[in-house]
Amino acid sequence: MKKKLYYTQFDTIRFFAMLAIILYHYLTHRVSGGFLGVDVFLVLSGFLVTSQMEAKYEQGIKEPYFKKLWSRIRKLWWPMLIISLIGLTFLLLFRRQLLVNIGINLASSLLFMNNWHQIFSGSSYFANMLHPSIMTHYWYVAVYMQFMVIWPIFYGLSRRFTKSKQQSGWVMLGAAVLSAILMAVLFKPGADPSRVYYGTDTRFFSIALGGAAAQLIDVDVLNKKLSDKMGRWGHWVIDLLLVALLGILTWATMHLTDSQPLTYYGGMFAFNALSGILIALLTFPGSWVAYLLKFKPLRWLGQRTFHMYLWYYPINVLFHMVPTSQNWFTGSIWPQILLIMVLACLSYALLEEKRWTVPIFNQARNEKPGHVVSQLKQVFKKQTPILTKVLFVAFVSIFIGGATAVAISKPAENVTVEEKAAADQAKKIEEQNKKRAEQAKKADQGLAAYKQDLTAEQLAYYEGIPAEQARFAYQLPVTFVGDSLMVGASDGLYTLFPNAIVDAVVGRQMYKMAGYMTSLAEQGMLADTVVVDLGANGGFTQDQLNAFLDEIGRDKNIFLINSHVDRPWTADVNATLAKAAADESDSVYLLDWHSYFANDENASSWLGTDGVHFNPEGDQIWLQFVTNGIYQILGKS
Repeated sequence: MKKKLYYTQFDTIRFFAMLAIILYHYLTHRVSGGFLGVDVFLVLSGFLVTSQMEAKYEQGIKEPYFKKLWSRIRKLWWPMLIISLIGLTFLLLFRRQLLVNIGINLASSLLFMNNWHQIFSGSSYFANMLHPSIMTHYWYVAVYMQFMVIWPIFYGLSRRFTKSKQQSGWVMLGAAVLSAILMAVLFKPGADPSRVYYGTDTRFFSIALGGAAAQLIDVDVLNKKLSDKMGRWGHWVIDLLLVALLGILTWATMHLTDSQPLTYYGGMFAFNALSGILIALLTFPGSWVAYLLKFKPLRWLGQRTFHMYLWYYPINVLFHMVPTSQNWFTGSIWPQILLIMVLACLSYALLEEKRWTVPIFNQARNEKPGHVVSQLKQVFKKQTPILTKVLFVAFVSIFIGGATAVAISKPAENVTVEEKAAADQAKKIEEQNKKRAEQAKKADQGLAAYKQDLTAEQLAYYEGIPAEQARFAYQLPVTFVGDSLMVGASDGLYTLFPNAIVDAVVGRQMYKMAGYMTSLAEQGMLADTVVVDLGANGGFTQDQLNAFLDEIGRDKNIFLINSHVDRPWTADVNATLAKAAADESDSVYLLDWHSYFANDENASSWLGTDGVHFNPEGDQIWLQFVTNGIYQILGKS
C-alpha cells in the first residue's frame, strides 16, 4: 500500500508556528521564544522532504535533482519578488528614509543568500529597531533553499552507505548533534547571536532532526505494538504524549529568549528534537490530537503561511518599528496582524491559485506564454475585464516603483548614523569603566580642581546645570543602566558624575536583564543609587520590571526614566514604569522624561535623523533633566 505523504494536520501546525513568529516581533517580552516558530518550519520541511525521498527510494524511483530544485525555486521566487516590489514601491512613496542598501539586500534575497549577506555585513536579527529593513526576514527563505540544495545530496549519501533507513536516520541524528555543537562553540554569551542564528552550518540540525524523525520513528510499527498490548486504546498513549509535547513546546515559545545561553547551548536543539517527535507522532492513525488539528479554517490559513511570512516583517517594520503617526492602526497590533493575514490570502489567491490572471505577469498555470506584443494587445481589448486591466497597471507600477527604489537607494553601512555613533561610544564606555581608580582619584580633588582638568567639550556639559546640582552630581556614586540613548549621553554622564559607572548597550531590552544586575553587584559596579533608562527598544511586563527591581535591591535609590520614542509600546512601557514608582514603600522614583519631552514645542529638534536618538542638543537637555531629577529627590533630602 502506498504510504500517505501529505497530512492536513501539518497545515495547522504551520499556522501556529507562523502566529508565534508574528507575536514574537510584536510582543517580544511576552512571547520571547516565538522566533522558534521558524525551527518548526525547518523541522517539518526536513520530515516531509525525507519522507518523500524515502518513499521514492523504496519504490526505486529516481527523481531528477535539478528538476525538483527548480520547481522549489520557482514556487518561492515569484511571490518573493512581487511582494518585495510592493514593499519597495511603498517605501518610495511614503518611507524614503528606509531606502538604504536596497540593491544588495534584494539581490541577496532573490539569490537565496540573504542569511550570509547579513552575517558578513554584521546585521542583527535581534536589533530590528536599529536595522529597519523590510527584507531582514528573507534569511529564513535563504536557509530553507540552501537546505533544499544540500539535503537531497546528504540523504542520497546516507542511504548509499547505510543498510536501512534506520541507520540513515542515525547518521542524520549524528550530523544534527555536530551542527548543535558548532552552534554552542561559535555562540558567545553576551554578544549578538545572529551569526549562529543565521548560519546554514549552525542551523543544519533543524532539517537533520526532521529527517531523523522521518527515518527513525515508524508509526506503523509503533501502532502495531500498541495495538497488540492495549487494543483500540493504544492511540490514547500517543495522544497523551502529543499533548505533553505541545505543552512543552508552547512553554518554550513563551519563555526561551533569543539571547540566553541556554537557547544556544542545547535549548534550540532540544526544541527541534521534540518538534520532530511531535510531527512524526501526528501521523499516528486514530490520533484525536491529529484529528482536532484538521480543523478546516486553521488548515486553510496554514496553507497560506509562506505568504504570511513574506508580508509580516514589512508590515511590522513600516507600522510598528519606525516612527509614524500613532492612530488606531499603528497603535494596536491586532489590526496589523489582521492586515498581514488578509494580504497573505489575497497574494496567495493571485499568485498561487491564479484566481485572477494578468497577461505577461500572472498567466494561468497551463497557459503557454505568448508573444509580449500579443499579450499587450490582449490587455487593451474592449472585452478584457476591468479587473485584469487594473491588475496589469498595478503590476507595471510596482515593477517601475521597485526599480526606482533600487536606483535611488543609498549605499551605507549596515547601521544608522546614530547607531554607529552609539557603537563607537560603547567602546569608550568600556575603556572608561577600566579607568575607575583614576576617575575616583580625580573626584577627590574637589569640583573646582576637577574642572580645571576638563576639556572645553567636557566643560560644555555643565551649561544649564546650577552650581548646587553640579556639586551634588560630582560627589554622587551612581550606576547608570540603559540602551543606546544612554550610550550617546555617556560622555556627559561621566563628566557630570565622575563617580559613575555607565552600563549601556545598544539594543538592550528589559526582558533580557534577568541575572544581569546580580552580576554587576558581584563585580562591585552597583552603587546605592541606580538610574535606569530602558524601554526604547520594546515593552516589558510588570512582573519582568518587578523582578529587575528586586534584583537591584529595593533598599537602593532607583530612578526609572520613561520613554519619548514614537512607538506603539511606549504608552504601555511608561504606564508600567509609573506603576512601579507609585509604591511609596520603597525608594523607586520616576523621572518623567516623556512629559518633559512632549510639553516642549522644540523637542523634535533634540532628535537625530532617525527620530529616536538624541543629537548633541538633545543629549545636553536630557543630561540636565536627569541631573535635576536626581537632585530634587536626593540632593534636598
